[in-house]
Amino acid sequence: CGINQRASKGEDQTAIDQWMTFISDNTEILYSGYLREGNMGLDNVVKWIVAGALILVGLYACLKFLDNYQQTSGTGSSAPRRSSGSSSPPGEPVSVSLCLVVPSHVVSGAREINPGQTGQRIYRDTIERLIDNASYFLCTEHGVSSYEEGLSFLPGAEIPLDNQREVYVRIEISDGKEMVGKSIPYALKSNLEPEAIFTIRKISLLEDLSGLDTFHRI
Repeated sequence: CGINQRASKGEDQTAIDQWMTFISDNTEILYSGYLREGNMGLDNVVKWIVAGALILVGLYACLKFLDNYQQTSGTGSSAPRRSSGSSSPPGEPVSVSLCLVVPSHVVSGAREINPGQTGQRIYRDTIERLIDNASYFLCTEHGVSSYEEGLSFLPGAEIPLDNQREVYVRIEISDGKEMVGKSIPYALKSNLEPEAIFTIRKISLLEDLSGLDTFHRI
């Protein structure tokens, strides 16, 4: 089609202009031939029609090639931005805090959770069960002090075994960057990394549900 990958945009445009002039000239010939059908013959007119169609198809292919080449060339292009829930480089583990409000009987029912102790590690199935039973949750890679300062904790209060009292549980996840900002429980569970470590950092009975405005409610 006359377009060279090494040619400049101006040279490519010149080639296209030459094609347009060629088509214009031959369109006039085609039209004149059509008017002179009696002298030219129907077969010749059909040949000109086919030739004109082939020329149009060729021009379209050239235009598409030029458009694609300009989009993929380095001129005026920029690398795509990486979209992620975290600002950390791809593949780098990011420690996050998963804050949950769950019924006390769910917490006491988890065998590896000692309500009076922090720093204990829990299994993946346990954190999934806590997520499934949470009424409020929040996952962030930033500090949690601003989220916790408005909550009504009852420090030292014993967590009842068979009760619907709300308990606040904060779990540190060693690699949870894909969980940050998620607003539905399924998204949290589906983004739990297989090699992540889950450590309880805070567990406390709540006096009431005040201060949970920034949490996602289920």
